[in-house]
Amino acid sequence: MDVGDIITISQGTTRILEVKEGIVNERILEIVHCKGDVPTKISLIGSFVQEYGETGAKQFERISRQVDNARKVVNILRSDRGFDPYRGAT
Repeated sequence: MDVGDIITISQGTTRILEVKEGIVNERILEIVHCKGDVPTKISLIGSFVQEYGETGAKQFERISRQVDNARKVVNILRSDRGFDPYRGAT
């Protein structure tokens, strides 16, 4: 699995960074990292899809998956445990 562009470890904190540029990608990352409640996020995603259409929705899905995969990898690195989706086991 290809995960992230840059891995940083600083003061015991591991982060995987995706290097993205452009206004659309910035909007997507703002929504993905938004600390709001579920209705707020749903509203933001709906507005985004209205503005950028099907192409934007597909891009949103791709970046969301990348962010989710990066979080999973960081959790594995921190805990030395992970989930194998093929075997259905940890």
